[in-house]
Amino acid sequence: MPDAARRLQNSGDMRCLAHPHRSPLSGLSLLLLALGLFAASPAQAVPSFARKYQTSCQTCHGVPPKLNPFGTAFRRNGYRFPEGGEETMRKEEPVPLGQPANADLFPAAVWPGDLPVVSTMSIIMQGGFVVSEAREPVHVHGAVPAVTPADETHAHGADEGGWGGQFGLAEAALVWGGTLGETLAYFGKVAFATGAHAGTMVERPHVVWTPLGATLGVRMGLFDPGLTPSLSMHRNTLGHNLRFTTAALGDNGWAPEPEQMGLESFGTVVDGRLGYTAGVVEGSGNLPNRAKDFYGRVEYKIGGMRLDGVGGTTESLPWHEWSVTVGVFGYQGFATLADPAGGVERQSDLFRRLGGDVSCMLGDAHLMLAGFRQADERPVFGSRGRGNLLGGVAQLEYVVWPWLVPAVRYEVFRQDLPGDAGALGHHLTVGLDILARANVYVRLLARAKAERHATPAAEDFTLNAGWAL
Repeated sequence: MPDAARRLQNSGDMRCLAHPHRSPLSGLSLLLLALGLFAASPAQAVPSFARKYQTSCQTCHGVPPKLNPFGTAFRRNGYRFPEGGEETMRKEEPVPLGQPANADLFPAAVWPGDLPVVSTMSIIMQGGFVVSEAREPVHVHGAVPAVTPADETHAHGADEGGWGGQFGLAEAALVWGGTLGETLAYFGKVAFATGAHAGTMVERPHVVWTPLGATLGVRMGLFDPGLTPSLSMHRNTLGHNLRFTTAALGDNGWAPEPEQMGLESFGTVVDGRLGYTAGVVEGSGNLPNRAKDFYGRVEYKIGGMRLDGVGGTTESLPWHEWSVTVGVFGYQGFATLADPAGGVERQSDLFRRLGGDVSCMLGDAHLMLAGFRQADERPVFGSRGRGNLLGGVAQLEYVVWPWLVPAVRYEVFRQDLPGDAGALGHHLTVGLDILARANVYVRLLARAKAERHATPAAEDFTLNAGWAL
């Protein structure tokens, strides 16, 4: 595996050398970047890993935060090169904390550790320009309703309608990620946002322990549950516009993403092709309670690089492979709902979500299909009626060139609540990602929606840009 890892590590430079006299983005990208550094979509690539291994960001990423097959294996392996490649590929030796011989004396001595020599802190800035009507979707307890009621919108200002554009610096972030010793790793982010969502927030700080490498890992802290790894708002070219993992039902504001507090085990077995995930978390979006939520996932990959990072590498096309990954997942939660009118009464809602997904790597194309059914016992405050939420998504990405990736996503949701005839919503997102440099991206997005008995309408058009160092 170290040889395969080395080929991947060098692949970013090889792609750049393929056309040494081309600079297709130099003028356009600088213009878009100048316009775009204002408000934005999240990029979660961590340049500290590029510094540690002195490699291109494209070793693990397509257009950040999208992970290629090797990047997925790298994350699954506790942010390390798989199958013994860690010591071979890193370019900086860590600072030892104690003598390695102390490991043989344990428990009579403290187990030795180490500190990274290079900085594990990265800086990310991102922003954009949004053209939309003077309205924005309702957010219920931090989650996006599957179908936004047409009469529940909030004006951006004094205007009650009409289209317009707006600049504004949205986010500057400090992201940290690295390893401690042979089995420990860490990840986290502190975001500083301005505008309508101004404030400071700590996002997804967690530690990872991989005592058996890719076979067994444990994640503890604040993280996004591993229900649909290919369809995550944190690792997707179309970013936080993903409703599939953020849609809520009724007054229950639960959604699996953006993050939850808890403990998760994961790993690969059966020749590195069968992956598993199991977790227990506090839940999200509602009042705290003592009950815990449980979830699990099983997936199997046919063809391409194994889930543990072995085989299937290509020297200059790390995103390119032919494979199919099929997964099933389930989640059971117990939510405590607050009275939307501000009263002191509380209501409990037991809910379950079951679903499945298929991820098809088709050479330069990546097709993802997924669906779920969620059943709630009492999702509407003050009602004893049951509720259901059905969701489906299809997303297609195509690598025209390593720096140019168009994508399209279609989502559909059906929401059934007590006393309601049922609501149906369709959502379409079209995007174009441009890598101006290995650590600079520009993203163009257009969104539209259609609800039952309503005329399809455009939601917004967005120019995003970001850079990381």
